[in-house]
Amino acid sequence: VGDFISVNNVTGEVLSIDLLSIKLRTIDNIYVRIPNEQLIKAELLNLTRFPIRRIPISLSISYKEDISKVRALLIEQADKHPLVLEEPRPQVIVQDFANSAINLSFNIWTRKENVIELRGSMQEVIKHAFDEHRIEIPFPQITINSGELAPLSLNIQPSVTQKHETKPT
Repeated sequence: VGDFISVNNVTGEVLSIDLLSIKLRTIDNIYVRIPNEQLIKAELLNLTRFPIRRIPISLSISYKEDISKVRALLIEQADKHPLVLEEPRPQVIVQDFANSAINLSFNIWTRKENVIELRGSMQEVIKHAFDEHRIEIPFPQITINSGELAPLSLNIQPSVTQKHETKPT
């Protein structure tokens, strides 16, 4: 009782446990009863069993960015944040080279009671730091290659709009 768990896509605080079911209060303050029969068959995650939690933050950077500089900047921001624990150390992992970006996982640790607050505040800190250091957060892009060595010429002309007069009848 008192732990936060996740079962069958329902996450909440355990209010009571009896012979037939477990009762939860979700983050949205909704009362949920989960029969013990479902608990036996389901994967149960106890989100507050241990005193500290890892927060993985997924982010993307442009291919033109220096990964080492981005890593140093992210760790610097984590070191300055009062809710991030000194140990385990923050880490930045290159997840993959996607079509339009390099995807990173930025992992930080905090006390279990600070998870929600830190997740939101750290994302704001990252956005401000990226803006300040002009680190590009890319959006999906498509490069079209015509198969020619010379670039295609593009002629853009303003659109012509016509006004239609209506005459009273």
